[in-house]
Amino acid sequence: MKKYLMVTLIVVMFLMGCSQGTKSNSSEDTEAVNKKEVFSKLLREKDLMSYVVKTKSEAIFNAQSDEKKEVTNSNGTVEMTREPKIYHAKWEGISDNTKNESEVYIIDKENFYRENKGEWNKKTIDDMNGNKEDIPTFVAKTTFDSNSILENLESYYEIVESRDVYILKLESNSDNISEIKNILFGKDESNSFIGELTSIKAEFSFEKDTYYPISYDWKASFLDKGNDEVTQINQSGKYEDINKVEEIKIPEEIKNL
Repeated sequence: MKKYLMVTLIVVMFLMGCSQGTKSNSSEDTEAVNKKEVFSKLLREKDLMSYVVKTKSEAIFNAQSDEKKEVTNSNGTVEMTREPKIYHAKWEGISDNTKNESEVYIIDKENFYRENKGEWNKKTIDDMNGNKEDIPTFVAKTTFDSNSILENLESYYEIVESRDVYILKLESNSDNISEIKNILFGKDESNSFIGELTSIKAEFSFEKDTYYPISYDWKASFLDKGNDEVTQINQSGKYEDINKVEEIKIPEEIKNL
């Protein structure tokens, strides 16, 4: 169960290689400007009026040992509308052959959640901020997700273009992992509740004509120095119905709370 809770925290949670060519300084400057321009036009979740994203996550605990290795998988669907402001997410996770389900609605500042199709519980955002222990398990405790990986690490990405798509790629190495770790978590190692970040690889795709997000896929490895345990987190997501979600239906049970 502990493993399931940890991976759902990360779920509810979304890099730059240096070319060695013989290009002139002028050409390199042009590439830098183009990269900055593309990033400035990309539409992130916070820029969208509505969307649906279907996500898959895998957490591998004790990845350093074939004998002790444990794998937890989860699938989720998130839908959001800006007007009215409604967020709805459903998650299903499997750990140790046990299936667990979580569902949450956030309507303005009210949070409604339930586990395994049980009774709905209601909390306000203020209530949750005041009592951390009451926060539902599927709310992330860190800012480490696809959004923070994209937003905070712009300078470490390279951009590959196809006819219709911008593909943003990032892969850490021995030269940049310390900087990336400090950007994402700060210098206090306790900010990462699953250990020290040791590697990260990510890929994001955006439509060229609209700059809408298409998909993301990232993998990160962490080391718990206290017991030398390695945890690997893999997460992918695909966007649908961007700015086309007209209504998110609210269950009658929630309306009556």
